[in-house]
Amino acid sequence: FNPENRSEVILATDIGVWSTNYLSTSSPEWAASNSGLANVRVDMFQIRDSDGLVTAATYGRGLFSTDDFSTSQGPITIAEARALDIGSTATIRAIVTSPNYAGSYTSYYIQDTTAGINLYASANNISIPLSLNLGDLIEVTGEIATYANFMEIVITSESDYTLISSNNTLPEPQLLTISQLLSDPESYEHELIRINGVSISNGTWPTDESANLTISDDGNSSTLVMRIDSDTEIIGNPEPVAPFDVLGIAGQYNDDYQILPRYYSDIMESSVTEPTNDSLFYDGFENYNDFAISSIGNWYMVDN
Repeated sequence: FNPENRSEVILATDIGVWSTNYLSTSSPEWAASNSGLANVRVDMFQIRDSDGLVTAATYGRGLFSTDDFSTSQGPITIAEARALDIGSTATIRAIVTSPNYAGSYTSYYIQDTTAGINLYASANNISIPLSLNLGDLIEVTGEIATYANFMEIVITSESDYTLISSNNTLPEPQLLTISQLLSDPESYEHELIRINGVSISNGTWPTDESANLTISDDGNSSTLVMRIDSDTEIIGNPEPVAPFDVLGIAGQYNDDYQILPRYYSDIMESSVTEPTNDSLFYDGFENYNDFAISSIGNWYMVDN
């Protein structure tokens, strides 16, 4: 066993070394790990505690070593993975924060304590989309890539991921205004966020297909795309009454930054209370009931 990851195992056999990275799965895949070794009988392994170097004692061929269990080979954070060159291979551990945003392929959002990223697998490589649940902690090894200007980690086989545990607590959504999100959108990409007191300023609430709606929380000074995806159960539910709060994944598609609510329950009655004339504080105004009230984000302008 790799002391840093007990899902990684190597076996000494009469025909060389065999290994798997996914012992915890129900049907782990084993492969020969005999590069530079040949199919020779291996009688013993010894692992060095200081750095994870493994030495194999063979029958008649001497000693061989590998750094496959080196402590430097373990998972990195998503923030570190996002900083790698496109095309690099990375291993990360993260919590699933969304349902599958695709019908025939795999597209989940996952997040750790440092950042978020999209987990993608094409139907050509994994014909039946992965079945993951909110709160699943998974380990993924894949290629860092981009699509439509957003970042993803691409896997090509079910053996590229391991379910470590389930029912974990989701990351706390970050409460932002649209203006705050757009001031540095890349730093929030694919993380859970919440925006309060929004209204739909453009677009038609969808009934049977995906839709991009424009929302604002400050009277259209700042706007954002709210993506209602047909792969969610939001489609067909009633249009929310404005203003409302929305929770979802901070996303991007080409040049448009988005929020992607995951469920209809992510769209909530607003926690921002709009004042009435009767609730205004006034001092010295005899005709305050004639004042007009208009909203500007979470503030309200009173005009005489």
